[in-house]
Amino acid sequence: MLYEKRIVCYFDILGFGSTVCDKKLTAENIEELFNEIGIIIAEYEQDHIQISHFSDSVVISIKNETASPTQLRFIVNVLIKLLEYKLTARGSIVYGEIVHTKKNVYGPALVKAVELEKKAIYPRIILDESLDEQPLPTIGNAQINYRDFFNNFKFVKTDITDNQFYIDYIGELNKKETYKTARNNLEELIRSGVKQIKLFDKYEWLRIKYEDFRKQETGQSIK
Repeated sequence: MLYEKRIVCYFDILGFGSTVCDKKLTAENIEELFNEIGIIIAEYEQDHIQISHFSDSVVISIKNETASPTQLRFIVNVLIKLLEYKLTARGSIVYGEIVHTKKNVYGPALVKAVELEKKAIYPRIILDESLDEQPLPTIGNAQINYRDFFNNFKFVKTDITDNQFYIDYIGELNKKETYKTARNNLEELIRSGVKQIKLFDKYEWLRIKYEDFRKQETGQSIK
């Protein structure tokens, strides 16, 4: 078995352990969640996506051969799907060598993604500089790298706290009526999170981001 260069997204589903133990989600709910993520994957067949999950850890690898990085749209959809089940995620996306089959997943890229996830701190998916190693083909066969592309991509922002690029999906929640459940769940998570000290660090970052979003979109704020 040889390593293959792939885009690798690794993330932890925050609060998944307590959700399972407290039976806030039934076994049927959890099975339904991962089935729905599988449906999302099927919509991006051109990206050759492979997914593995164990408890609260999820590994997604993508052999990107398309003219645009549709995997960012894919990850946004997965994050919003998690919110529909009152869950958030923290992780990273890197580019490097990995073996990812239906049975096994391992390699330097996964090791790096796991280490980088710890630096994410907040419920966000940060984007590693290693992604610059893979050029993006554009019209006329010109090429740009991910870093250049990120600067103009609507799903990606730079966090002013540490200058990390991260996938921003909160701004998507007002755009479709189908996202209403996810948005309401996010508000509920933030309200409960900021009231509990043990959850404060986890959700304060989201509260600030969401406050900015609500002010820009509606002039409202979460009480």
